Amino acid sequence: MHYLLAVVFDEEAKANEGKLALLQWEAEGGVIIHGYALLAKRSDGSVTVSYEDEHRPFFTFPGTSECDNAPSGEASGLAAVAVVSLPVPTPWDNSRICSFIEDMRKVMLPDRVILVADIEDEWPIATDRRMGSRGGIVFRRILED
Repeated sequence: MHYLLAVVFDEEAKANEGKLALLQWEAEGGVIIHGYALLAKRSDGSVTVSYEDEHRPFFTFPGTSECDNAPSGEASGLAAVAVVSLPVPTPWDNSRICSFIEDMRKVMLPDRVILVADIEDEWPIATDRRMGSRGGIVFRRILED
């Protein structure tokens, strides 16, 4: 199935381990990665892209501005959580994407890093175990059935 995967880590070093584990899992044939990025929320509340795959470009989900109903200041930069690569424009169920963005806002506390990936994954439990063994908390949303 095609998923938007987000894995929350409490430090950048663990997020980098998670990224490498996901890339290794792709090399082993466990997933297909269409794109990924590491997003970091700093102590001042700003969200930065700490790593983006230069060979798999990213852009923001269409319609995510409709999701940005957080109080002023709180949402600053959090729309970056909706960053994902897409091979072709696809119609999205905005309520599902908005729900996903809201989940990310709740867990993206200062000094946390999120690995966001657009993946095709036939063994989600195996992927979740790989991320969990590195301290990651996994969230996913199905992008297509």
